[in-house]
Amino acid sequence: MENKPNSIKQIKYSTLDFEPRHQFDAISQAVAPICDLKKPHSVDNGFRVKYSAFDLCGIDIIDWESDASSSERSSDLARKSDLDNWAIWFVRSGCFYNEYNDRSVKAKTGELMLVSYAQPWKSRWEGQSYVSVGLDRDKFSWMAPSLDEANRSVLNGSLTGLLRTFISTLVDEAHKI
Repeated sequence: MENKPNSIKQIKYSTLDFEPRHQFDAISQAVAPICDLKKPHSVDNGFRVKYSAFDLCGIDIIDWESDASSSERSSDLARKSDLDNWAIWFVRSGCFYNEYNDRSVKAKTGELMLVSYAQPWKSRWEGQSYVSVGLDRDKFSWMAPSLDEANRSVLNGSLTGLLRTFISTLVDEAHKI
């Protein structure tokens, strides 16, 4: 990782750095503090994942690409975890299926979904890429009631297109900040 003076912190990760037979286990261990990644039917030819993460002092951005997968964040893991954020998941390509409190939500290419990491979930990912914009709960506590109420919803409205463009531009330009 190269850090220029006064630049933001960036972390890059790829399972392509591992032999195909070890790729799924490597990413499973990397995301274990957040969720339990479920093994797809076959990972014999590897499990391709790569991401870049940026820390903007209270806003975390993760640009994620991967093969199809499923994950679960149990109540126990949510309770024990240090991660207490909300996130806006921007689906760049593919679909997210998310189950929460007997509710099922689907976010398709181009859609934004609001997610609370303080709550458990089950999700299935079919596709190629998404961006997660994490908002630290402590730094955005003034928005807590509104964000908690909107948990697991697909965002829509007049500003959604602007937010989508902003997130895309921020991800594309983050390495220059």
